[in-house]
Amino acid sequence: MVAGLSGTMLHVLLDSPSYGDIKPLYPLMLNPLYEPALTLEIYSFCAWTGLLGVAFTYILPIGDFSLKVQFLKHVLIHQVHWDLTA
Repeated sequence: MVAGLSGTMLHVLLDSPSYGDIKPLYPLMLNPLYEPALTLEIYSFCAWTGLLGVAFTYILPIGDFSLKVQFLKHVLIHQVHWDLTA
């Protein structure tokens, strides 16, 4: 139940800046989050989190949590480096 509700809310939150016809504050008929310039960043975020999910599920050993933490630290450090150089 919690996963379904949080997934729905996250989906609406991620779609609201990209699509003007989404009404995240229904019954109010407005979308204050609409900002089409963020669409590429939102798609990039979804792609990166999807790749991290695949890595955590299939590539890294399931039982070795320390490897997952090291991998996540490595990815986050390099992501911050990429953002600073852009």
